[in-house]
Amino acid sequence: MSARRLRILLSVAATALALGATACGGDSPGNGSQGPAAGPTPTAAAAAASVSAGSAAAAEISPAQQAANEQQARAELATDIDQRIAYVQWAFGKDVPMRVESDLFVIVAAEKAVAFDAAADFAQRALDVYLGSFFARRPDRAVTVELVHSASAFRLRCAQHSIWTCRDTDLGAYSRSARTIVVKIGPGLPSISHELVHPLVQTDFPRIPEWFDEGIGALFEKPVFEPPGEMHGADNWRYDRLVRAVHAAERAKAQPLPELFEDGDALLDGSGRDTIYAEARALCQWLDERGQLWAFYRAWRENVTDDPTGEKSFAQVTGMTPSDAGATWLEWAKARRWK
Repeated sequence: MSARRLRILLSVAATALALGATACGGDSPGNGSQGPAAGPTPTAAAAAASVSAGSAAAAEISPAQQAANEQQARAELATDIDQRIAYVQWAFGKDVPMRVESDLFVIVAAEKAVAFDAAADFAQRALDVYLGSFFARRPDRAVTVELVHSASAFRLRCAQHSIWTCRDTDLGAYSRSARTIVVKIGPGLPSISHELVHPLVQTDFPRIPEWFDEGIGALFEKPVFEPPGEMHGADNWRYDRLVRAVHAAERAKAQPLPELFEDGDALLDGSGRDTIYAEARALCQWLDERGQLWAFYRAWRENVTDDPTGEKSFAQVTGMTPSDAGATWLEWAKARRWK
């Protein structure tokens, strides 16, 4: 086994165990709050209710017990939402603009300059597609979405939730442990649709590698809601970084696509983080345009134990290995245009 594959296998194992991992940032054990709890810890009943019906564990539960578990899970979700609302009102005041969307997401204007109604409407539009078409399992715990307008408010809210890796250039962050999103929407609303992906994937595909999780989120930084009821990603500002990466790969006679599958998570921790974001987004966009993104996502989700790098699932869906697809993908990437 190569050293790179060993790192990937260890990374997958760590992801499955690290409940406090964070997308678009890192967090420490505490959330820094001195007010009401942001939400309850999930109980055994909620965990049991979240087990998919086709699993061996679910098959051993009687219909009556399954119904009781689901009822208790619904009650715990309602309690979770109530506690998050209480925290929001404590932190921002009783009259703070706030909505609960899809019975899961507590969306709040964490800064007065936020155009709240437009942002909440946009979030609901994205959630309708995410929950209606893309992700099979709904979270059984709520998520708070704090909307800010300025960089200073973004830094403050990240610190409040102990997301210490937020950078001034970041537009959003998600704490997996606190189940709280902070989004800076001053530059535009689509940062919301990026960050909403992370808690949904956390439930639906808990062992997803970070690079693929971020690639899907980044794809919807420029969402296109066409045809009706669907959502796709168009070229966006990451195109410039993609072009630089493609030209560098050609000069070095490198193959970025196989490297993404084998070393994507490790490379996210280095100086090439922005390049990996651009390449991961481009891979997702390429697959989406071929009508294969969600088939690949589901195949990898179902086979991740035997296929931790996703290369087998990719070949199953596309008919090509990442190495075989590398040249085709590079030509596609060079032809992108962003204005």
